[in-house]
Amino acid sequence: MEYVHMKKLLFLQNIKRFRQIESTNITAENWINTERPPEGSAVVAQYQTHGSGMAGNTWESEAGKNLLASFILYPDFLDAADQFMINKVVSLAVKECVRNFVVDQTVCIKWPNDIYAGNFKIAGILSRNSVSGNCLNYSVVGVGLNVNQDIFSNDLPNATSMKLISNHNFDVEKVLHNLGDYFAKYYEWLRGGKREQIDELYHNSLYKIGRKAPFMSMGKKFTGEIVGVTQFGFLQISVNGQIKEFDIKDVQFLKE
Repeated sequence: MEYVHMKKLLFLQNIKRFRQIESTNITAENWINTERPPEGSAVVAQYQTHGSGMAGNTWESEAGKNLLASFILYPDFLDAADQFMINKVVSLAVKECVRNFVVDQTVCIKWPNDIYAGNFKIAGILSRNSVSGNCLNYSVVGVGLNVNQDIFSNDLPNATSMKLISNHNFDVEKVLHNLGDYFAKYYEWLRGGKREQIDELYHNSLYKIGRKAPFMSMGKKFTGEIVGVTQFGFLQISVNGQIKEFDIKDVQFLKE
């Protein structure tokens, strides 16, 4: 198994740990507002009473079984218009982390905030960016990664975990620090201006990229081909030769 070794580890030098809290994102944001901890600091919990997903969804996680963490960033080198780059960086980091431990499984980024192992969801990302004018004040990046949970509710028919795939338990702490290494790597790429490399990796990692797939928008089913994601995070789908752009609320992936 390959591990990433950074000469200068930016992330996880300062961690607040909790057995149970409302939300790692909320706690991280309160931490910023009261103390402004160093960049790369993180809040880690064994259980969240009000864990959230995208579009107001809840995040199911069995206590002590999975990775629940929120990372604190101060990306003042980014314009507000480029804030989706943070999403790309963390998505690549989570994808690489999962692939590092689950080596025999195809791992992809399902736009805009999920990580898939095969056709099953293994992780979710929820970010909050504080913007002032054209500047980013801070970003709180929450990650929920299914590590050792092996039973999910019927409401989550496509959920999976590292344990379900590999049939053995993992050390959640090792997974956390491996994720921190990859996050540091790609964040330094972003800070260093390697946007084209990030864009290319992200594009090539997209779930269902470049092949016909079923979708639904405004109650109507259609077939299209994902061709990319815009600077502002809109999904681009080619439909009958015409490229259309969709926000998260405007399109739904359908099972094939």
